[in-house]
Amino acid sequence: MIALLDTNVILRDVDALDSQHALVRAAIEERIRADWDLLLAPQILYEFWVVATRPPEQNGLGLSPSEANARIRLLRDAYSLLPDPPDLLARWLELCVRTGVRGKAAHDARLVAWMHGHAVTHLVTFNPTDFQRYPGVSLVVPGQV
Repeated sequence: MIALLDTNVILRDVDALDSQHALVRAAIEERIRADWDLLLAPQILYEFWVVATRPPEQNGLGLSPSEANARIRLLRDAYSLLPDPPDLLARWLELCVRTGVRGKAAHDARLVAWMHGHAVTHLVTFNPTDFQRYPGVSLVVPGQV
């Protein structure tokens, strides 16, 4: 099985103080034992950077750029990073029009377009409702069977 890890999952994976860190680690380790290939998209790392370098009082991790870069290196060592498909823009636009995407949901649509471009069907996320509109995406929520 192949699955994309959402930003909200990797943030909890790297933050040992997060209340859901152990839950995420258990979910990831369970999938690794089951021979899942866990993936990262470039967008996930961009989003991670935004939150990782944002101050804690603004719901960030408060890392310096060099600390965030070190965490990204660890993530890239732990998981497979696939590039954006060459037709990502066309896939994203078509998906946005077909599913009526507006506003911030366009970020999620871009991840789904990336998944379609790599034939990835599973997404590990804490925000399943953000992706329910997209056919062909199987949602995996850490801690849920």
